[in-house]
Amino acid sequence: MAYEHFYVYVCNPSSETRGSSAIAGKLATPKSTPCGRSNTHFTKQLINDDYRPQAAKCPECANRKRLNEGVVSKYDCFVQQKIRDGMGRVHTVDTDIIDLKASKDWAIKEAHRRNQSRKYHSLRRLSNPSEEVKKLLEQTVQSLEHMDEIIEQVGDLIE
Repeated sequence: MAYEHFYVYVCNPSSETRGSSAIAGKLATPKSTPCGRSNTHFTKQLINDDYRPQAAKCPECANRKRLNEGVVSKYDCFVQQKIRDGMGRVHTVDTDIIDLKASKDWAIKEAHRRNQSRKYHSLRRLSNPSEEVKKLLEQTVQSLEHMDEIIEQVGDLIE
């Protein structure tokens, strides 16, 4: 049986807490920060309240998100059929049959489109940093300039 359902989802923090934690019974701690990348997920079963699969690792941050109806986008492409009306005109109508190849292609293209948009906005933010970001960068550079002195002082204290 081939995949029948094709989804696009965003790698972001999950609303579900699963996995290990430093303190038993507390909220699980994520291993990595989700990156916001759009990914695809293909299933044989429809995602709903009864079936919430865990997605594969994100290629960028290795986060594994639990999927549910609220976090996935699905678009079914239907097979089109041409019919003639009583006047002899030809009309194209959707049938009840889902075109699996077209649905899969849509999911892949939609994830790619969303990622291109995300990369564009990230680059725009980097090329036009806010005043707050500029201030943080300046502070970081100043800290790094004094790092050699701090290392020497720590070395003297150890001796």
